[in-house]
Amino acid sequence: HAAHGAPGAQGPSMHMMMMEKHGIPPEKMMAIEKIKGEFKDRLFAWKQDQYAKEAELEAIMSQAQPDLTKAKAAAKDLGALHEALMGIKIEMRAKIIKETGIRLPVDHDMGGMMGPKGMMMDMMDMMDMMDKMKGMKGRMMQPPAAEQ
Repeated sequence: HAAHGAPGAQGPSMHMMMMEKHGIPPEKMMAIEKIKGEFKDRLFAWKQDQYAKEAELEAIMSQAQPDLTKAKAAAKDLGALHEALMGIKIEMRAKIIKETGIRLPVDHDMGGMMGPKGMMMDMMDMMDMMDKMKGMKGRMMQPPAAEQ
């Protein structure tokens, strides 16, 4: 992971390179990354809660006779989780603006994007996924092994 901007990495993270491309000075980029780091534990806890609630909803809906009351309750809980995420992001953006004067678009608040099934993917997740896809492509391009 060191090559992907993890702690102890050599060189800037992908997210920092994107900010630099938009003319954000290096000292402001470092301040933004520091602030994002302060929110990392809360965002991780939120992601874990989201995964658990999505799994619960999937389990309910996978039944031959899904309990619609339970499904709607789980969906409502997912809505509350998304509202909580927006609250965290608002706090983080407000702190970034207050301390750096930089206003980032909403999409850049977590350094991530939406992935399969609506899961948040941070930059590390995306880089890992891209690495796996490159490996799969290499294997797909090779001729099949001789059968034994």
